[in-house]
Amino acid sequence: MKRLLFILPVLIVGCSVEKSENMIFEEVEVELASLLISVESSSGIAFPSLIKSVSDGILLNDYGLGKIHKFDLDGNKQFSFGNTGDGPGEFRAVYDFWEFDDYYMVYDYESKKFIKYDFEGIWIEDVLIEFEEFSTLRPVRFEAITPQRFAIPTRGLNGSLFSIVDVETGSIHYFGDALGEYEYSSTPQQYRQAISSRRVPAHELNMVRLRRNQTGIFLIQQSTAILEKYTYSGGVAWEKRLKIPAQDGLFEYFFKANLERLNRELPARYAFSYIQEAHATDEGVAILLYVREDQPLTVVWVPNDGESMTVVTFQGIENQSMQPQDFTISANESYIYVLNMLDGEIYRAMWPL
Repeated sequence: MKRLLFILPVLIVGCSVEKSENMIFEEVEVELASLLISVESSSGIAFPSLIKSVSDGILLNDYGLGKIHKFDLDGNKQFSFGNTGDGPGEFRAVYDFWEFDDYYMVYDYESKKFIKYDFEGIWIEDVLIEFEEFSTLRPVRFEAITPQRFAIPTRGLNGSLFSIVDVETGSIHYFGDALGEYEYSSTPQQYRQAISSRRVPAHELNMVRLRRNQTGIFLIQQSTAILEKYTYSGGVAWEKRLKIPAQDGLFEYFFKANLERLNRELPARYAFSYIQEAHATDEGVAILLYVREDQPLTVVWVPNDGESMTVVTFQGIENQSMQPQDFTISANESYIYVLNMLDGEIYRAMWPL
């Protein structure tokens, strides 16, 4: 496995404008990137599964060690915190974390609780999730607007795509137009029938990814590649289609590969999603796309006003879009970090926008 020091500048070698399906976007190519952290280095990580920027560095969830690591922007580990378990300050399955004014808040999906740690990693308190909306929807990923207010995908419940829940007041408001009926899961027979008919399974049709910044909430429909921006009052500010030529034939590949596995009595491998992950900064939202394996790693950038779209390709980072990946952009918007989970590698490049 390569071991590189971050000593090379990022080179933007191409910039062009392309039009596809009534969509105009600028293209920017980033030529160079570096391997910053890996399980084979002395960084003391085992199986990184989630990465997220904070004001002065990045947090990395290590599923292998049952720890959360804090790194500075240059990949130097500062400290680790948390443990696997059921006790105070311990977690079973970390699926997201957020930075608030004076603490980090960690979402433990299996234990159905939030855990708060100060900025030195010292445990503050556990908060059990007792709100009914969580029990109904069982969200794996959602977005914390404040420590008490959350934007939660609804999978079509009440004809919506997401809800905003206030756990202090008990209020729930539903937004977005569902793409199909509410289905939390499909039976094996229903799933096979959908795949054989080249239809997106019902329980995947309404899947969305939510991210927010101070200007509103970004919602990406995973099965259609539609990006919508909502105001905090629930209005739609704008809508944009993200699907690009590098994704042509992607779902057909998923249908074929999943059906082949089902015919061998193996579980399906691919979810029907055009996006892998999203990250919002103060200036807009970045979306890591699933693209064909012959394409470079690709991130779409849309600013807060929704008036433009830039497709950024990274030639120096291996495209492993058929394997789980995550990414984040530093709080100062200087760097992008890409996590290849199965290889246990984190790459860094300059963020060019």
